[in-house]
Amino acid sequence: MLTYAPRYIVTSRLFTVAKPFGFARHCSSNAGKNGNRTKNFFIGTSIVLAGAGGVLAYGCYHPEFRHKTEQKMPWTKWCFEHFEQLLRKPKSKLTKPTFTAPMKRDFDPNFIATKNEELEAALVAAIEIVEKKVRLAKESKLKTIAATREHAALLKKAVDDAQDGNWSAVSKALENAESFAKVDLKDEYDARNSLDNLKKIVLEGKECPYTSDNKLIVPAMETANKLNKQLNELNLLAEAARTRSRIMTQYKVLVEGSRRQFAEELKKISPHFDIQEEKMTASEMKA
Repeated sequence: MLTYAPRYIVTSRLFTVAKPFGFARHCSSNAGKNGNRTKNFFIGTSIVLAGAGGVLAYGCYHPEFRHKTEQKMPWTKWCFEHFEQLLRKPKSKLTKPTFTAPMKRDFDPNFIATKNEELEAALVAAIEIVEKKVRLAKESKLKTIAATREHAALLKKAVDDAQDGNWSAVSKALENAESFAKVDLKDEYDARNSLDNLKKIVLEGKECPYTSDNKLIVPAMETANKLNKQLNELNLLAEAARTRSRIMTQYKVLVEGSRRQFAEELKKISPHFDIQEEKMTASEMKA
């Protein structure tokens, strides 16, 4: 009797809770049909439990229904209280796994040594290429600067010499300056690319946990910055030479304009005085 009493009490209480929904009658009517008592028992139990859960949920959100239910069945008060606790229990927040970079001690010493050797070899090769490319770019840039300065000097001399000016030399100097400028632009482009490649290797070495303290990283970056600064300084010199050449071109225009105006004023003062105005040759126009 002591063994079966709790089961009887629980079953009777569950049937009592589910009674408003008519579930108990449905289960009892199907229990003796077709010899499927076991199957019908589980189906009926599931329906009863679902009905009981629905009653508890409904009562938690409708105080009046809950109060009436607790008056008729005092034992349901405990069920309602525990069901409310389940509803109020905060959901556990899922934390995203944080990625932790592998520490140097996590790797085999031989593996670390190999990685550092590979980085050093890549840095040395990149530095050699950069120095070669930058040296070539500097030589080309210096040729452009010299040719541009020569053109400006010859242009000024030809303007000052007037009719005796060597305009063919001025035209030749301009062609040389333009030719050198095309070459030095290409060489500078190659040098800049090699500098970017060196900086990329340095950055990758700094970000790797097992090569971040390699002794060649800092000198390699200093070399890249120094060579980049040299290219920038040469660009400033080249721009200064081009500016001087443009000034000389303007000087030529001003001198020719003043000479033309002087000839016109002289004709007004002395009409009988015939002055042969110099005409610009094709080479002079090109210069």
